[in-house]
Amino acid sequence: MCKNKTGSERYELIGLQGFWDFHVDTRFVDRNRIFRPDALMGFNQEAGEHALTAANLRYERLYSLGVVFMLTNVELRFLRPVKLGEHINVHTWHRESRGALFYRDTAYRDDSGELAATVIIACCAVNPETYKILRSTALDALGVTHAVGVEPLGGKHEKINLPPDAPKLGEYLVRWGDIDLNDHVNNARYLEILSDFAIGGEADAYISRLHLQYRKECRHGELLSVFGAETERGSTVYVLRGEEGEERVRAEIWKMPV
Repeated sequence: MCKNKTGSERYELIGLQGFWDFHVDTRFVDRNRIFRPDALMGFNQEAGEHALTAANLRYERLYSLGVVFMLTNVELRFLRPVKLGEHINVHTWHRESRGALFYRDTAYRDDSGELAATVIIACCAVNPETYKILRSTALDALGVTHAVGVEPLGGKHEKINLPPDAPKLGEYLVRWGDIDLNDHVNNARYLEILSDFAIGGEADAYISRLHLQYRKECRHGELLSVFGAETERGSTVYVLRGEEGEERVRAEIWKMPV
């Protein structure tokens, strides 16, 4: 930690990088003993928390400074099925700030150094009281900078296009266990909900790639309608709509045989 010219706190946070590791245990796999996408998303949230905590930027401190992060896009890829018992090494970093968006990349490698999975997120900083979007300069005073000398995992997120006349596939009632400390559905829970529709009763398939776009929060007690249709890209696009028909989440999912 160092002080800037005004004497206030300033941290040299080159890329908000974090390194840690974990074992894939029985809590995080499906019936084929393959690491689930919602579990990977949970670890990704934890990786970001590790990096922020190391920089003295825990959620509580950021909140007191009038800043919280809200996800807008998540793109998750498994380069191969990650199996029960594997040891995974994590490297997460702040790639860049562009307008009001912050991009964070996270690489998951096995013990041989081979890339097993990647997660790219885009989020915006907002005031927790007013939900007003803050420009990327809002964190300049805290010393947040992009990583140097780290190869980015991707670029801007692509637009997700819902095929016309996509049929309604079912409904989902938001439950108490879906809600997080911000009083809306936790980001990883959306992956669980959509995985149920994407995989369903298929015994020999897993989700190899998933892109989510968050449009509006979902809250306890809401009844969500799920629409979906296959695309020419070999994927299926899903949309969650609220009771008034407004779009809450849009997702594109690719599956592979086990």
